[in-house]
Amino acid sequence: MSALRLAAAAVLICSFAQAGAVDDFSISEKIKKSHPRITWTKQRQERLNKLRGKSKELSAMYHGALRQAENMLDLRPVEEKKIGRRLLSKSRETIERVLYPALCYRITGQKRFLKSAEAAMLNAAGFKSWNPSHFLDVGEMSCALGFGLDWLYNDLPEDSRKIIADAIIEKGLKPSLKGKHWWARANMNWNQVCNGGLTIGALAVYERAPEIAGEVIKRAVKNIPPSMEVYEPNGSYPEGPGYWKYGTSYNVIFLDALQTALGTDFGLSEMEGFSKTGEFYSFATGLSGRYFNYSDGGSGRNFTPAAFWLAGRYDKPSWTDHEIDEISHFAKGDFSGTPHGRFFPLSLLWAEEDMLKNHSNTSENEYFSKGINPIAIFRTKHFYLGLKGGTPSANHAHMDAGSFVLDTEGVRWAADLGSQSYHGLEKRGIKLWQGSQNGQRWTIFRLNNYSHNTLVVDGKLQRVKGFASVGKPSPNSRLAAQTDLSEIYEGQLESAIRKAELVGRNAVIKDSLSAGDKDRTVRWAFMTKADIEISGSSAILKRKGQELKFKAISDSFVPKLEIYSAKGPREYDAENKGAKMLGFKFELKSGEKAQLKAVFTKN
Repeated sequence: MSALRLAAAAVLICSFAQAGAVDDFSISEKIKKSHPRITWTKQRQERLNKLRGKSKELSAMYHGALRQAENMLDLRPVEEKKIGRRLLSKSRETIERVLYPALCYRITGQKRFLKSAEAAMLNAAGFKSWNPSHFLDVGEMSCALGFGLDWLYNDLPEDSRKIIADAIIEKGLKPSLKGKHWWARANMNWNQVCNGGLTIGALAVYERAPEIAGEVIKRAVKNIPPSMEVYEPNGSYPEGPGYWKYGTSYNVIFLDALQTALGTDFGLSEMEGFSKTGEFYSFATGLSGRYFNYSDGGSGRNFTPAAFWLAGRYDKPSWTDHEIDEISHFAKGDFSGTPHGRFFPLSLLWAEEDMLKNHSNTSENEYFSKGINPIAIFRTKHFYLGLKGGTPSANHAHMDAGSFVLDTEGVRWAADLGSQSYHGLEKRGIKLWQGSQNGQRWTIFRLNNYSHNTLVVDGKLQRVKGFASVGKPSPNSRLAAQTDLSEIYEGQLESAIRKAELVGRNAVIKDSLSAGDKDRTVRWAFMTKADIEISGSSAILKRKGQELKFKAISDSFVPKLEIYSAKGPREYDAENKGAKMLGFKFELKSGEKAQLKAVFTKN
């Protein structure tokens, strides 16, 4: 049996073991009888109070949360209004309107915060529905009211407790138990968000509806493993770091809630890939401060409370380094840029003293991942370079196999535009999720290979069912990776190998291509927002006061650099203001091979 099959079998056995464990588990006997039972514990509250007086970072985090809770006091209620087919933004706003004041009430005892959170929950409880046709909306709203009800239970009037609990049961839990839901065992973020959010609601109302709540909790424990298996073997997330934050946040909220309310997470946090995912996330931020984004995720990065939970659970305090950087201005009394996300209050409960400092160093290091969307990342004091392999057939995937991002300190030179507004495309009738080879998804410029830092052959799309592996060029290679793109360009090129490496003050992309039995026209290009000065096969890139030299080299021709538009050909394509592509085209004759090299040099 292959190693891959053995690993799959082990995961399956683990999943069955977890299912059996929860089947035999008596929630009514094990659940903490008093409130709060979800995430908020006496030990964490004592640690929080101690660190507020000892750590300027945690004190600053608290004052940032306090500022946000105060800003919410006079806001108008969240409106029950869908954007297209989604109520999701309202669910997320409700989480903010509940968690920030609830946290501040439990710390300060000030009734104004209690009233603020209570009003937000009663408002959401009064919605006609939580939009079960798009179940993420239900999952997130159940999470909002579940946390609020639990944390404030002892201080809410009984009539408010009943209204809020009834809403969780009738608009959250019961709809989730009607019929079959595709997300229940999906290997993607919907599973984590829906099962995670519903579990928060179920734990909060357990004593009022033990059979319904118990069914929701046990279903979640049984069904969440497929969404955690995608982190195997070493923690990367196939949907990219942006969706990593979404799915993983709900996953750790779910695991933490089980542990604090029931005393066990049924071994789920021990799953191998998940236990390593904090390392992936710590590598996913470049020297520019932006994500190495791929698939539907954007490059914009913000504070991630889940990093604190992961750092504590797996004893890796350095996994919070980027989070400490994100809130460094808080410690200086600068609260511009708040809020830092709807789950920011949880970070105060998960933060431990050794996480509240930066452990970063400038030594050379590298990260390789496997799985359905493998990547390689290299970082030195000069460069951050990320190389993407994988397949367009994965969840939220783009035709970005072979693409790369490149940073120097504070600047992204080679960029990925990210996805385009789902709602904006859907309201035009675009079948955004039609991902077959000829599906309408691939007519969108931002999603196909025309906009990515990879190859376009004869103006054609990458092959949806193709897969590009990523690995070291040789066992002893350092700061170098290669991806085999031959399957991705099957029917277009006989073979295609891309190598990416950092060599001192140079970042180098090398391509080895073979045409096969037909003449081919190949475009090599990358996306950038830099100003460009071209001189033949060389260019100077300028951005944010920095310069980067670029040179294209081939053993069989002299590349002539050109600037290509970053605006797609269709009227529904985004404008992509400020972006452009720098590259070149060349002819590859039947039977010919070509060696290409692109060199970025830092002054």
